[in-house]
Amino acid sequence: MLNPTTNKAELYRFLSQSPELQLYAIGDLEDFFWARCRYFAHWENDGIVAVIVVYQTPDLPIVLALGDRTDLLSSMLVELLPTLGERVYAHVNDGCVPAVQTVMRTTYHERQRRMILRQHPQPAAPAEAITTFGPADAERLSNFYQLSYPNNWFDPDMLSQHTFTGYVHHHQLVSVAGIHVYSPTYHVAALGNIATHPDFRGQGFAGRSITALCERLLTTVELIGLNVHSENTSAIQCYEKIGFETFADFSEMMLERVG
Repeated sequence: MLNPTTNKAELYRFLSQSPELQLYAIGDLEDFFWARCRYFAHWENDGIVAVIVVYQTPDLPIVLALGDRTDLLSSMLVELLPTLGERVYAHVNDGCVPAVQTVMRTTYHERQRRMILRQHPQPAAPAEAITTFGPADAERLSNFYQLSYPNNWFDPDMLSQHTFTGYVHHHQLVSVAGIHVYSPTYHVAALGNIATHPDFRGQGFAGRSITALCERLLTTVELIGLNVHSENTSAIQCYEKIGFETFADFSEMMLERVG
């Protein structure tokens, strides 16, 4: 049942049937991310019907298992998870959670909401207040996240794509919006690394940096989405004001090997 595949065309054919749900898996087909990924598929009648992605970060593997075939995904996860090491971070259908917990211990479990940009955002900041970051800004952004979002997962290599945008207020960087996935080839992007300096929260700066980034991304992509904790009402309201709508909920879990 657990079959690795490197056939991008077949994978995209399946994933593009539900691009909003499979946003991250589609984006990981981009060459920049592809080298860090392994895809596992289940075929029926010569076509893929379920896919799991394993994205390897420097610290631990991230597993994406979303789709309407919860039965197949559950069986695949039971087979796959014990092979991935002592700790795994997973995004899975809620229906897969019982199966996951038969093979690994849950140390963190939250509900996540997938939101999709449905309206073109209106400019919310003067152009001179917006700055874009590249590889030379890695240390500056690392320091910003250490202060503003210390538990954030930030990969400086992503700065090579120039898809991080910040808002500058009185010569100080107060908010940053970036990406977790960006694919000009498959025309999708997933926002992430969104943070505001603690001294400037609640003033709309996050919305301005996100809007500026979306405007930039929409020159090369057609679908923009993000994940947000389902109980983070302030963030959800911010995204809704920009033009994002809820698409689906799922479980985000930190797993550890039993025994």
